[in-house]
Amino acid sequence: MLGQLLRSALLICAFTTAGAHAQQRSEAPGPEAKSGPPVTISGFRYQHLPPKIHMNVCEAATCTLGSKVSYLFMAPSPQPTFEQYQAERTTIAEALRRRSAAGSTITFDPPQQTKDKLFTIFKARRVDAFPDGSKLFVWSQRVYSARMAFEIISSSPDEKAAEGNLALFTMPIMLLSQMQSGPPKDR
Repeated sequence: MLGQLLRSALLICAFTTAGAHAQQRSEAPGPEAKSGPPVTISGFRYQHLPPKIHMNVCEAATCTLGSKVSYLFMAPSPQPTFEQYQAERTTIAEALRRRSAAGSTITFDPPQQTKDKLFTIFKARRVDAFPDGSKLFVWSQRVYSARMAFEIISSSPDEKAAEGNLALFTMPIMLLSQMQSGPPKDR
């Protein structure tokens, strides 16, 4: 059921790429291809953070100004385990709590797992609350497919924008992950 839904969503995404487009790369990309992002979404300013992070900062009201979405590509993992992901999230939670400013609190929702024929998805959410009353909502999502894996992190002071921006980037990256050539090799 989920696989069929994702395939349908991928097809819809492929045909309605007015604001988002996945760029297929050749094995020997030209200078123009090296400078462009693998996936762009209108309203976001792209910045490549070497060696592998693709950062996107919202500059439009539609995605909540200042919201950020970053992603990176990884080699496929033949047997990703949810237990490994949970252990990683625990390590990250401990590190973030040690680094947090005095008076700040960080809460973590339990990680989630979704599987179908094409993808295994691990997802986690956290909320950073600051002494001035402001909050930052952060979604982390790791997606595994037979061809590749990728991680997307979406953050925003608006809870709905954090989740919506994550979904906005997920579909074109899933589509890219299923293309013959996959993500660019140079990043």
